[in-house]
Amino acid sequence: MKSLLTRSAVVATGAAALIGAGAVAAWATITPGSTAVTVTSTSLKFSGTINGTAVTVTCTSASIGFTTPASGNGPVNTSLPVISGCTDTLGGSDTITPSGTWQIAANSSPTQVKLTIPQNGATFTTSAIAGCSIKASPSGSTTVTAAYVNPTSAPPNGRATFTNVSVPFAGTGCTVTSPGKMTGVFTPNTPVTIS
Repeated sequence: MKSLLTRSAVVATGAAALIGAGAVAAWATITPGSTAVTVTSTSLKFSGTINGTAVTVTCTSASIGFTTPASGNGPVNTSLPVISGCTDTLGGSDTITPSGTWQIAANSSPTQVKLTIPQNGATFTTSAIAGCSIKASPSGSTTVTAAYVNPTSAPPNGRATFTNVSVPFAGTGCTVTSPGKMTGVFTPNTPVTIS
């Protein structure tokens, strides 16, 4: 379950995750500018090892809100990710509690979004292991990258895909193998183009 938490912390993923800050191309532009955007995922997964057992956490809902920069590629601060409906392969239900200042930015070549998780940016717990608490990015901020597809007929609003991105984790009351992995697809509620 710890690993599940680790995965989520990347939450993300989400998750949440979706638009983060980090090393980005200076020429990237996010349009439309100065626009409130919410990105959502219906399947955010975290995987890792807790107490020597491989664990996968699957969350059915993840969302992150932010306002696109007036010009350029960011970074901009996001709302705290909201991640829910999480269960794990140990048979437990999982709670992911984000904290701190999360950021998102864009890169145009290749077209990507970069989500920055702050130090100790998410705490994961599972009902399967009492007293086990897992923190994401325990030693400093971590930037995770998603491939981004600009709006077309499908997807109409764009799509960001995190594929097995690495997120460092540390456990209290349990032993966690770090880093864990996070996978998820996020879609904006309005068309967002990176150029």
